[in-house]
Amino acid sequence: MEEKTCDSVIRCSWREPSPSVSADDFIPQKAGNVTISLPSGWEVLPKGVLKQFSQENGPEILLLAQGPADDFLKLSIIRNPDPGTQEAFLKQDAAQTEKNCKKLIGELESQLGTGKAEATCGKVENNGVAALATQLAIPAQDNRPELINMTWVYPNGDKGVIANAMFLKKDAGKYEADVKKALQSIKFDK
Repeated sequence: MEEKTCDSVIRCSWREPSPSVSADDFIPQKAGNVTISLPSGWEVLPKGVLKQFSQENGPEILLLAQGPADDFLKLSIIRNPDPGTQEAFLKQDAAQTEKNCKKLIGELESQLGTGKAEATCGKVENNGVAALATQLAIPAQDNRPELINMTWVYPNGDKGVIANAMFLKKDAGKYEADVKKALQSIKFDK
């Protein structure tokens, strides 16, 4: 299982275990103005379904994916117009990142109805693309099992996106590394 160490709400480092899926088993998927590589075996909903779903539910959904088999794993990418740019985001200092982390964690806790959740947050960068990355452990409540929510916000002006994945906490060892690898693979079209 992946080990995380965090010295504050700002900086987290991950020590990756041997991946459960090799790099060759990740397949690039186009999602609007971004590309994400997903493990083979994940099902991506057709674009026509996404357009209809977006019209009914608000924000523009660029991609919806379901993990393998009948597992709970879900991943989405939605449009997130934001005045922030990648360049400005990369220049943020630790205090600005901490402020943005607290705001995002509060919004996610409210949207997900979790109350205070165990959370980590920080700025991550991969191949020159940066995101504000959060991970929340959502406690079991009523009929809802314990869940892990990973939300990565990629600022890029009116072309910004939010990538979100959710899976059962008991499946973290099975999916966490692959989900993180997929989220880190996001690239904006030039």
